[in-house]
Amino acid sequence: NVSRTRPKLSRSINGLGPSTPEVVDSTQRSSSAPGTSVSLPTDNDIMLGKGAKSNNHSGNIRFRETVESMKPCYREQGTSKKGKKKVTLDCLKKIHAYGGRFLELVSVNPETWVVVQDNKAREKISQRIREKK
Repeated sequence: NVSRTRPKLSRSINGLGPSTPEVVDSTQRSSSAPGTSVSLPTDNDIMLGKGAKSNNHSGNIRFRETVESMKPCYREQGTSKKGKKKVTLDCLKKIHAYGGRFLELVSVNPETWVVVQDNKAREKISQRIREKK
């Protein structure tokens, strides 16, 4: 069961300024709450997007290996949407269990990533698991 807690908010010095999501780096305990800002992805994080940076990231490599290991179970489901959804949810749980988070780049300078909602992460798993490669 995934926690649906809100990210911690930081206030400006005088407490009157706008709230911003808490920024987490790899030296802190990784927060998997959707919407949490991350300045430095960990080795377990899955970086959404295209290009060599995300493709070669250790978390993305492990993600591809994890999904690959689930493909036989997915194929066994045949045309059962319910069964296929369960396989993708099991895959998501497996990724969360090793500390993996799905991150989306929201700012280039400074580089800022945000933890995406589970439904978006599951869409990425579904997309990858259907690939014939």
